[in-house]
Formats: sequence, C-alpha cells, structure tokens
Amino acid sequence: MKKVLSVVLCLIMMIGTVAIGESGFFEALNVISIKGSAKAKYLTDYNIGDIILFGSYPQTDVTESLGSILTPIATNWKSYNYYSGSGVKNDGQMTSSDYMQYCDITYCNCKYRGVTFSEYRPYFTGYTTSSSKSYQPQNGYFKDNTYWFKYEPLKWRVLDPEKGLLLSEDIIDCQPFNNYMNYVDYGFYGTPTKEYNANNYAKSSLRKWLTDETDRSSFINTAFSDVQQNK
Repeated sequence: MKKVLSVVLCLIMMIGTVAIGESGFFEALNVISIKGSAKAKYLTDYNIGDIILFGSYPQTDVTESLGSILTPIATNWKSYNYYSGSGVKNDGQMTSSDYMQYCDITYCNCKYRGVTFSEYRPYFTGYTTSSSKSYQPQNGYFKDNTYWFKYEPLKWRVLDPEKGLLLSEDIIDCQPFNNYMNYVDYGFYGTPTKEYNANNYAKSSLRKWLTDETDRSSFINTAFSDVQQNK
C-alpha cells in the first residue's frame, strides 16, 4: 500500500499488485502453500498458486449465532453514503444518503461488522431504493434488520511472483464503477458538466473506494491496518 501495494477491483474480482523485493513487506504475511512450503520473506520466494493471507475483511455471516449479543452493544454507526436515484440509471439524478450503515465491534478478541439498512441498495445507482431493483432480498437480506459479519483473513493467490501479481480467492465486495453517470449529447459522463467520461477509471468511484485513505469505509481502510498499509 501507499506506492507499494495497489488493489484493483475488476467486476467481481480483486487483483492486487505488489512491488517486488520491498524490504520487510512479507514479514507481515502468512502463507499457506498448496505444496506445503513454510513462510517466505519475499514474493519471489513463493510459487505460482501459493496462497498468501494479508489483511482481513467482513466475510462469514454470524447473525444467527451472535446477532443477539452484538446488536445491543453497537453504538457507533456510520453511513456508507450509498447512492440511489430517480429510477433511470443514467440520468445524472443519483445522490448519496444514509439508508445503509455499518458498525465495527471487537468482541472476545474477534472483530465483527454490523450492517443495517432502512431502504434497499439498488443495483444501478440511478434506480430507486426498491426491492425490485436490488439484489439484497434475493440473497436473504431484508431492510430494517441488522446483520453481522466476522472479519477474516483475505486470501490472495500468487499468479506471478516476478511481477507481483496476486488474485483474491474470494469475491470480496460489490461496488459500482461510478456512483454518478449522466447521458447527454450522445455520451456518458461522470460529472454534470462533462469534465470526463463515465468510463474513466482514474476518476471513477471504484478507484476512490479502493484507495481513499481519508474515507474510513474505503476498501484500503477496512481491509488493512495502518501497519499493513505502510508495508
């Protein structure tokens, strides 16, 4: 992180790139090798197919077992600032609001994330917050409830030790490429005044979510501690 590790989400996959030979970086990692090898210090010591554990993220749903314990002690709720709109996916009318919130708690030396929402998150940010325009009900999550997920290590598969290419073993999250999209003058734009096209990754909401160190709900801040980010 911070010029050493950058992470890119492409559709449903997370791909991480790591600078080779950065002193001390892999001292912070644990490795599970499909060949049974021990810990390695540098990325070039790993083999293609090795699994590296680095960072953590809310994953397993523990609502049924721990929800009744965690919900009463959850107090510091924060907004995801997710977007919704008028019902048209590219009319530029989408805005953020507080309908979906999260809360992190440490309980019995384990970290958990609570998630609650008063409206459904639409699968296009321009759509309204209705159950028919959201994947949440299809996956068993319903508004006005609170759900809890356990932070667990992120697993990265080594694709190329020389280039420092890693691929997440799991689908980590689901985020829009751009929160805002406006179709005007036969083009798709990422701002109302057409400063850049909606497919500009450098300006995209996705890149900001992945790398923004000032946003506590961003991927980099959720998945990696300050020490890990410095590594």
